[in-house]
Amino acid sequence: MKSFFASILGLFLLLGCLVSCEHKAPTVQSVTFDTLTVDTICPLFHSYDKPACHLSIKMAKPEAQTPAEIMLAIESFISTLPKDGSFEEEANGSIESMVNAYVKDYIMQYLNEGHDAIGQHEGETEVMEAATAWMNYEEIVEGNILYNDNGFVSYQVVADNFTGGAHGNRTIDNGVFNLNTLSQISLTDLIAEKSLNDLNTLVRNQLMVQYECNTLDELAEKGLFTAPNEIEVTDNFYINDEGITWTYDPYEIAPYSVGVVQISLTWDDVMPFLAPEFPVQSIVQQ
Repeated sequence: MKSFFASILGLFLLLGCLVSCEHKAPTVQSVTFDTLTVDTICPLFHSYDKPACHLSIKMAKPEAQTPAEIMLAIESFISTLPKDGSFEEEANGSIESMVNAYVKDYIMQYLNEGHDAIGQHEGETEVMEAATAWMNYEEIVEGNILYNDNGFVSYQVVADNFTGGAHGNRTIDNGVFNLNTLSQISLTDLIAEKSLNDLNTLVRNQLMVQYECNTLDELAEKGLFTAPNEIEVTDNFYINDEGITWTYDPYEIAPYSVGVVQISLTWDDVMPFLAPEFPVQSIVQQ
């Protein structure tokens, strides 16, 4: 009898071990974000309200319980943005330290440029009045979450800046993060390298649809794109439940008048081009 109960106990222990061994740690489906906001105005001269620079920053910031690897990946992505590298001095630092450095550098650069240009004319009414028209700088930077589900985060940083002249400029940078591999993903993580040429063709065809043109030459003839037959997909993309969207800044593939260009393809569109082990099964198979 004792041996019988011993056998039963051993069986339960074995089953318990099997269940325990087969148990997988739950995957991270989303990240919780706070918002870090800075809004400051700095006049060029203490005795005048204008000219001045205005800097506004609003960044989505992962909360403290975010896996350290994802936190670092997002911080590393932000550290090189906007494209002028304003966050770069605090690369791989906290988002707070990068924002503080950004504010300091922006204001110091404005004051240095302004004083070099008109500092010697302070008090000269005519010069100061003219300066209010061309020394009023503005920069607005926002880091927003476009997608945060199924184990992926799409983070977008939009920077609008004006430093005088006919118009300002806008840059948009996207980063996609895999919460299960705890890393940022690149285009080659999603798309098989041998498929890139075919995908480029598909993107160009989508452009013709968006701008109601029948040929690539027509895109160029309308002044929409300088070399539409050379447009290629890049790592500046984001993903969501619908598919993939590529973003191109003004002047990148088109004149400033066209603005930011976004080209979207559905998961069905890109399915033939996906890498064999692409990491977005959870989205595509919904």
